[in-house]
Amino acid sequence: MHILEKYIAALNNLDADSLAQCFSEGAIFEDKAAPTVWRYEGRENIREIFKKALNRKPGEMIATIYSLEGNTMDYVCISYKGTPKEIISCCTGTALLKNGLIDEYYVRKCEKK
Repeated sequence: MHILEKYIAALNNLDADSLAQCFSEGAIFEDKAAPTVWRYEGRENIREIFKKALNRKPGEMIATIYSLEGNTMDYVCISYKGTPKEIISCCTGTALLKNGLIDEYYVRKCEKK
């Protein structure tokens, strides 16, 4: 399984510890697709922010990869809180890897529909 697939699986399982283990010790995480720009450095800081961000019920939001090429993926986050389901965001995530872990990860709003 590709490290980005492991990242999405941990995100969907609300597992901040497993998600953090996808990152190197000194990793950089930057998300400009979120309503507020996130930039965190270090695995422990990434773990802590995701512990807060993943504070929801299982299945309320699911991320689905629809394209994975090399170390770049396009994915969509869908909210299942209400009816009908709602697309929260369409994102492109690009990773730079170090020893098989994400060393730098950049999220942007997806250009594709």
